[in-house]
Amino acid sequence: MSSRLDRFWCVLSSHQTFDASRCVDVFARPNGTFGFEEFRRDPEDVGVSTPVGYFYSRVFERE
Repeated sequence: MSSRLDRFWCVLSSHQTFDASRCVDVFARPNGTFGFEEFRRDPEDVGVSTPVGYFYSRVFERE
């Protein structure tokens, strides 16, 4: 999990490209709001996903 995502946020779903090089995690916050973040995974990153968007701070009332 990225350091951008608060440890109290619960990832509800993760949607990835066919080759698994990009994904978007949809998460719920304890206050009942939702958000998402986009990640990339490169072979040289040894399985660690790198955040590429700055969407995590956007707040949505519905998933």
